Amino acid sequence: MLLALLIAATPWLEMSGGPVFVGHGSASGSRGPMARIDLGIPLADRLAVEGWLSGYMSGPARAPGDTAVMSLGAGARFLMARFGSQTGFWAHAGAGWAPYVGYGGRSGPTAFAGALLSFQPFLKRFSLGVEADAYVWSNILGPDSAVGLAVLPYLRCSF
Repeated sequence: MLLALLIAATPWLEMSGGPVFVGHGSASGSRGPMARIDLGIPLADRLAVEGWLSGYMSGPARAPGDTAVMSLGAGARFLMARFGSQTGFWAHAGAGWAPYVGYGGRSGPTAFAGALLSFQPFLKRFSLGVEADAYVWSNILGPDSAVGLAVLPYLRCSF
């Protein structure tokens, strides 16, 4: 039954990118760009799961040097409200691992949770929107955990 549901589902590829502001921890005050790619599949009308890969570069507020972090993991999203036939408000969360990639970063767990507002224009295969997430990097950006906020506009294509 579950296999039949997964075969009938329409997977999607989503690309998002935008600024991240780190406000707590040893990397407090740093900021930089983030890009994330999600590959997902709906499980029901209001629930979907995904795998994601993200990259983030942070520049310290008052010192030279950058930190690069790559992460990969799994996530889920749940449709909280629908406004008309084209707009939706989703809760979105994920957890994963950031392997050591050099440039000052360390390996460790990472997680995010937030909300996204999606809009599907007249082309059924595409949607766009904006997402606001709280991020947690555990021992990746410094000796303690760092918490940040990301604002990520996105474009999604179903295939």
